[in-house]
Amino acid sequence: MKFSSKLIKSITDIKKYNYFRMLSLKSTLLYLFFVTLIFGFISYIPQAYNYYTFLDILEKEITHNFPDFTFDGKELIIQGKQPTVLMSARNIPIYIDTTNKTSEGTIKDYEKVVAVFSDKIIYKTSNYKIDEFNYDIFNNYRFKKSSFTSMIYSFKMASWLIVILGPLMFYAMNLFMAFSAAIIAILFNAVFNGELSFKEIFNISIHAMTLPIIINCLVRIVYMVIPAVNYVLFFITLVYIYFAIKYISYRKQIIETV
Repeated sequence: MKFSSKLIKSITDIKKYNYFRMLSLKSTLLYLFFVTLIFGFISYIPQAYNYYTFLDILEKEITHNFPDFTFDGKELIIQGKQPTVLMSARNIPIYIDTTNKTSEGTIKDYEKVVAVFSDKIIYKTSNYKIDEFNYDIFNNYRFKKSSFTSMIYSFKMASWLIVILGPLMFYAMNLFMAFSAAIIAILFNAVFNGELSFKEIFNISIHAMTLPIIINCLVRIVYMVIPAVNYVLFFITLVYIYFAIKYISYRKQIIETV
């Protein structure tokens, strides 16, 4: 069966799980790898682009418009009156307050804003898209404005590592989720007297994750906030596994009675 057919049938046809369970473990793991690779790239490219854009704005604004500052190893210290608001070249307000006199709630008043605080920078492009950059990675480092601009360039180049490492982490995460679902599916196998091996159950679990992987990709792209989204996706996986094992067991019983 072609990859595209597996993808579609994993979502739309429970009966095909009787075929999926008999596939080799290598074939099943390759299927998961390509699914997570494709949808991982799709979901992580917007994140990498947003991170790169954020750093690009930061680099230009710090170079041309930002007041002098120092980082003492823990907190950012900016000279001059605060809080203050600067306007970037892209007409995005830059809200600056490293005195801790105002809260993060202040950015709610802005549709788009770059908010600079003593411990983090917040980049808001809409009410649903808010990126945070914490200074934790700079712990124990000390620098000034002039040296920081050269550091940002390196971070801009590294931002595209998200596109490479993101899908690989996505694969590892989904592999673990499939294994966890297979452990629970042993109970379904016992209830329906399916007599399936763990390898067969694991094959079923991996194909059952197709729709959750696609949903996860869409959630990342549109920045949709779903409470406990991983639990929701795990539940969807278990539903597919439940009905797949139920069908396979029922089919086996019919064959045995004939």
